[in-house]
Amino acid sequence: LLVLALELMVHTRAGALFRARLKTPRLLPLVPAGAPVLDIGTGNGALARLLQEEGRDMTTVDVIDKSLFPEVHPTVIDGRGLPFQYGSFRCVLLITVLHHTRSQEQLLREAARVGEEVVVMEDVYTNPVQRLLTYVFDSLINLEFLDHPRTNRDEAGWEHCFTELGLRVARKDVARTLLVFRQVTYTLRSA
Repeated sequence: LLVLALELMVHTRAGALFRARLKTPRLLPLVPAGAPVLDIGTGNGALARLLQEEGRDMTTVDVIDKSLFPEVHPTVIDGRGLPFQYGSFRCVLLITVLHHTRSQEQLLREAARVGEEVVVMEDVYTNPVQRLLTYVFDSLINLEFLDHPRTNRDEAGWEHCFTELGLRVARKDVARTLLVFRQVTYTLRSA
């Protein structure tokens, strides 16, 4: 029954839109209208669709096309580089994507190369129990159990990573999700 509920939440348009609507109000002030925006790791496409409806000029990429929406067509990439020129986008989005990759630093470098600003949203934890719950819920929600890299970090870990890559945190917003989880949204610029 739990797997069926999660399947409906993740792999149906209604479920995908429900989850994306939780993030959209936090992202709209950070994503400029009318300027080119790149969404890396588009997933089911719900967030890109909602941002398009709000007047954002979206380009989408992912390592596989899992879009549930016919109006969202991500360019399939190899995950090592982005097929765009330096500074092609006003804003690049990495929304709950980085913990799904083993090459976070490379992806952040590429995002900073093609975008003026990079917006990163990630689930973070402050204690071992919250960390375990974050891993378990992420695996359940994404139905990824065997090959999930689980490269989540705490806030200090992300901020150290950004500094090491020459990225400056221009803005940081923290929100609670599902009562016990913390989600941090960073707006990054080259230092």
